[in-house]
Amino acid sequence: MSKGSMQGRNWLFWAALAGGALGGLMGVLTAPASGEETRNRIARRIGEGADSLLRRSQEAMEHAGSYARRAS
Repeated sequence: MSKGSMQGRNWLFWAALAGGALGGLMGVLTAPASGEETRNRIARRIGEGADSLLRRSQEAMEHAGSYARRAS
């Protein structure tokens, strides 16, 4: 690997790291809710997403079972 290629990758890594840190900082500084409220909201949305995923996977399994019964 050439030295120029490694320097380009190194620069990209540090730029991405700095961008992520800056974005996180800006998010914290401009957040409309307190940390606890934000964590609760995130936890609730993750729970809702998990429930939705479970329902959809159960529906998919039911549909797959009905297709399998029709095919046999």
